[in-house]
Amino acid sequence: MIIKEALKKEILRKREELTGEQVRQYSRAIFASVFELDCYRKAKNVFIYNSFKKEVATGEAIKKMLKEKNVFLPKITQDDRMVAVRISEDTGYKLSRYGILEPEEGEEANKDEIDLCITPGIVFDKFGGRKGYGKAYYDIFLRGTSIYKLGVCYDFQLVDFIPVDLLDVNMDMVVTEKRIIVINCCDNAVKQKIMSQRI
Repeated sequence: MIIKEALKKEILRKREELTGEQVRQYSRAIFASVFELDCYRKAKNVFIYNSFKKEVATGEAIKKMLKEKNVFLPKITQDDRMVAVRISEDTGYKLSRYGILEPEEGEEANKDEIDLCITPGIVFDKFGGRKGYGKAYYDIFLRGTSIYKLGVCYDFQLVDFIPVDLLDVNMDMVVTEKRIIVINCCDNAVKQKIMSQRI
């Protein structure tokens, strides 16, 4: 769809215009919110991405998570599948075919083990719709699982609505540096608390 592609192009243009300081500031604000969320606090096994270019930066967050959780990063296999590989502070990395650092080796997780997936994307909407780079790695990985899906993005990447396909996987929550959008709460008992965290 032309409108969708035009929107992704415009969002990427805005993202590339961010300064390094803006990326650091916004990313820290986003993860400060994430670390307070019930879905993070309750999670034992967290699947998160290694940030690329000016995506929401994950380096500092991953260091903190390694002290608290079992942490997994994406790795693209030779047969073009995305798997979740457990990392430690001693993990070595190599550049993937997309120029993203991924673990050289490590134990591959069973999807049933993952509690929370912190998910990147180019554009999200207020209903949990998500569009990435078009390879559908996350959609394929997450489809049919009970993993709680938390999208993180800058506030300008969050729009009112984007058209999605039947095979697209929606997020349960989206966090920006300014607000938290709850689509499917991880725990009804804390829904009001999470909702009150919106800025």
